[in-house]
Amino acid sequence: MHSAGGCKAKGATRRRALEASVKVKICDILFTQDTGFSTFTDKRWLAQTMYEIAKTKLNPQDLPLLRVCRSEDGRLWSLDNRRLYVLRECKVRSILVELIDHTNECLEYTCKRFGMINGSTSEGKVLVIKQGTQCGGKQGKMSVSALMPCLDCGQTAFVRFQRLQFVKYNKKAVLDDCATCEQLVGWCKKL
Repeated sequence: MHSAGGCKAKGATRRRALEASVKVKICDILFTQDTGFSTFTDKRWLAQTMYEIAKTKLNPQDLPLLRVCRSEDGRLWSLDNRRLYVLRECKVRSILVELIDHTNECLEYTCKRFGMINGSTSEGKVLVIKQGTQCGGKQGKMSVSALMPCLDCGQTAFVRFQRLQFVKYNKKAVLDDCATCEQLVGWCKKL
């Protein structure tokens, strides 16, 4: 998912998209859905991407461009809700987006925004992360809980990922001041 390189055709496509891209504040982009899965389409955890951004292993600019539609009232709506969620949680202020002005012709926008199963009733302000069917079991539940703010100390997932350290030769996740946070990010040792 993160690969900016690849074959020549992909590189040319990315260059064209970058040339036509527009820089937008993340806070100006709304979610087209109210819920999203805890994994991307390629089965990578959202939390894993946040962890890599927090540890500066991944630059947010290296992610594929967000596809954004402008509605008739001028508001911007994301077609890539999970990526927008990660960028918001990682406190990215602005990013290049691929702007799609023809919202009336964009079937994906219509389905996501007004769909009966998962459409937006929160006016695009909230995306609730849920466990996907492809990532069941203990790992799936832990990945969702790792994204949530800690109930004990209130730290966000991004702050936890920034402060996370591992015990050498043990791969034990350590956050000195909160045992609950340690449990929330304990699954990171497999990343």
